[in-house]
Amino acid sequence: MLIASTANEFMVFDEEDPENSVLTRRVRRVHEKEITISAFDFYLGLVATGCINGEIAIFDFEMSKLEGLLIGHTQDITAMEFLSPFPILISASMDCTVCIWGVRPLPLKL
Repeated sequence: MLIASTANEFMVFDEEDPENSVLTRRVRRVHEKEITISAFDFYLGLVATGCINGEIAIFDFEMSKLEGLLIGHTQDITAMEFLSPFPILISASMDCTVCIWGVRPLPLKL
């Protein structure tokens, strides 16, 4: 389970045992402002977090490493969705815009 908080962090929990969720990682200082929304794509291994200032951060799920920042909105991010299995993220904002982002090449299949 992925939880984003207004404390400017996201946390990943292992829910193999529903009675005892285990915190597996915590990523802090994701944005300068509060997080409004998050999204996860299993196929690409990416986490996206949206902020009240319109910024979107993309993280590698396994390493919790910042892959990049998407700048295009000017107000709160209100919706985000990965278009799996394609390397595309769609976002919407309070500034009445919708953006379609290319987030990474597809993994090589050998």
